[in-house]
Amino acid sequence: MMSAELCKKMLGARAEVLTSHGSDQTYARRLIPMLTSRGLEDVRAESHMASWLGGSAYAKLEKANCLQSREEMLATGIITESEFDEILVLLDDPEWIRISPLMISAWGRKA
Repeated sequence: MMSAELCKKMLGARAEVLTSHGSDQTYARRLIPMLTSRGLEDVRAESHMASWLGGSAYAKLEKANCLQSREEMLATGIITESEFDEILVLLDDPEWIRISPLMISAWGRKA
């Protein structure tokens, strides 16, 4: 399976696990309306993403997070055990590039 497809499956399984623990995967989409509804003006947002190479500190963190939630991720049925193991190999491969999750920051000023 292509690495992009594997990543999509892994991220889908992770999102389902995080949601089952109360994480709101849509929170960032509501940041600007939340700030404006509280009376802030000049509300802005920006995002940041980076590329990570397999074997990097970021990839090691991602691998640790995957291993910590392995059983729950597999239980979603989105990713198989062999696909999960393929992801772990990719996370160690310095030729593999992973795009980081999108980090969104929002701010405004008091009226």
